[in-house]
Amino acid sequence: MEVSVGILIALFAVTAVVVVAYGVHLSNLVRNGSLSSHHKTPPYDINASIDADNLITLRAMNEDTGAMDLHHDGVFGIISADGYGQVGNIVERGDGYAVREYRPLTTTIGATAEVRLDIYAYPDNPLTAHGTPYKKVAYESELGQCPAWLIPGKSKTWVVFAHGRGAHPNESLRILPTLAGAGTPVLVINYRNDDGAPASNDRQHWLGFTEWRDLEAAMKYAMDSGAEDFILYGYSMGGGMCLNLLYDSELAVKVRGVIMNSPLLDFGGTLDFVGHIRSYPRAIVHFGKWVAGMRFGINWQRMNYLNRASELRVPVLILHGEKDTLVPALISQSLAQARPDIVRYVGFPEAEHARSWNLDPENYEAEVRQFIHENLGISR
Repeated sequence: MEVSVGILIALFAVTAVVVVAYGVHLSNLVRNGSLSSHHKTPPYDINASIDADNLITLRAMNEDTGAMDLHHDGVFGIISADGYGQVGNIVERGDGYAVREYRPLTTTIGATAEVRLDIYAYPDNPLTAHGTPYKKVAYESELGQCPAWLIPGKSKTWVVFAHGRGAHPNESLRILPTLAGAGTPVLVINYRNDDGAPASNDRQHWLGFTEWRDLEAAMKYAMDSGAEDFILYGYSMGGGMCLNLLYDSELAVKVRGVIMNSPLLDFGGTLDFVGHIRSYPRAIVHFGKWVAGMRFGINWQRMNYLNRASELRVPVLILHGEKDTLVPALISQSLAQARPDIVRYVGFPEAEHARSWNLDPENYEAEVRQFIHENLGISR
């Protein structure tokens, strides 16, 4: 039986339309999941009830869609409409619920309340969280003024802290007492596309590829305020900012060391990993990346920051949760394997993305103190 040329052309056209539409869909997932700067406040997804003896019972409103930290041991903040508290390890667990250690911070959560868990573990700002005095300052970036927190210190070595994508300065609150305890001034920055900071023309995050210039501008502000050299500290995308600065900034010579938590160091490799754990066929992932590259101008090679690892000249400490399903620990391990002379990798076997401190604050803080003491010559 002969098939008319017209039918073949129609089938080809339909197939092409489907392929193009699917490629656009996949590239939108890449943009919305990685590049978008639109961030929503997480909803309350847990019902909480206070028990006796400083315990709290937490029940997921929907076990399938939220409350991912409900069953994770460790220290987390707990937020309600009434205030902020802190939960600790789990003392009892079951389907959809966990009983945890609890202590109030800004106020005691009511007998029953709708809440959410918070990986930042502390509320508001350095003063509220730790009683640590700080100043609200602003530094001049190429896009305009960006707000920052400045925690004073006596050292001429400053720490500049860059949070991750979708996060905010509160990400620093977990490690802030350790950093301030070393005597270093700490500058915790907002940067382009953050709330209160200027937006880029495309209003997109570029995972450190462009944002490093704001980190450089913050260092210039610090130098004008008396800093002589720096420790850079980056969470997730902030780690990509740190490496790009070391590769491309004239101020790289002022950096004495870098600490990175769950750093995003290879955009393409990260998407390959996420696609694998979500059971996408490899060819589909590669097709989506190709379309995203064409649509949004993504340079996958340039956004693989491992490619320039040979250029690194300062000690690096990487702290990474090995159950991270967003940014694979394997990529951090690859950097340590490529540069064992200067990179120390510390894995936290049970920690998810950016939660290493939460699960093991004592060892996490000890690693940071040791790095500062041994590599940077700052007393404990």
